[in-house]
Amino acid sequence: MLYFRYFVIIISVVGFTFVAKGESMDSSAKRIRSIHQIKTNQNKDTPENNIPNKFLFSPDTQPAPHKRESTEQPTNPSDHKDGDSIWIILAGIGTILLALAGIAQYTLSRESNEKQLRAYVFITPSNEPLIGTGVILDAIAKFHIINAGKTPAYNMRYILKTEIRERPLTTILGFSENDEFTAPSSVYMGNPFLVKILMSNEYINNERAIIGHRTKAVYVWGKILYEDTFGKSHETAFRFIIKSVLNSGDGFRANIETLP
Repeated sequence: MLYFRYFVIIISVVGFTFVAKGESMDSSAKRIRSIHQIKTNQNKDTPENNIPNKFLFSPDTQPAPHKRESTEQPTNPSDHKDGDSIWIILAGIGTILLALAGIAQYTLSRESNEKQLRAYVFITPSNEPLIGTGVILDAIAKFHIINAGKTPAYNMRYILKTEIRERPLTTILGFSENDEFTAPSSVYMGNPFLVKILMSNEYINNERAIIGHRTKAVYVWGKILYEDTFGKSHETAFRFIIKSVLNSGDGFRANIETLP
């Protein structure tokens, strides 16, 4: 994006230069032609040019004709026309470049406004304590789906998968054709949607390996799909590891870290 802005600036400068130079050269050429025409008319209209030589000089005093060498180079009118045509073409090219620069600048401005105003949906671990005690907790972790943008998100749905796997992770956290999307009931701006990773018998059976030996962990991953108010589609992928669920003094909380 930064290089594109530099490109727009360069096009604007070049286009303005062509237009200014073309107008300057065209104006100079017109002035030269005007001066040349005035001199020509003056030479034609002087009285001496209209009176025959026999009335200006006597036979004895009439000077002998002589050829005056001109120091001026003969000019070809077509040369001026060709030069004018070139600068008119360059001025036209400059005008086109300026128009392209204006269109590019408008596109950049529109994209910048859309980025500032569109929806931004992501998922983050919740800091809410887990309800219950020990093996009767309502969940082993809680997450919030949040729209941090300035406009609503539409057609939102997500896939959230969770499994207990080895630690450290040596397998891929992927998706299958049977994965189903879930549509949240509501995700308003500033009003997060709560997602719970429910307590399961599998977690209870592996709790010692997860908390005590730390050879296993609960992995949570998925993706969120949504559309912004400008009709563009977006996807937010996420991966977390739940290392343990411990009593922090004010309630049970999950020790969650984000995976790259």
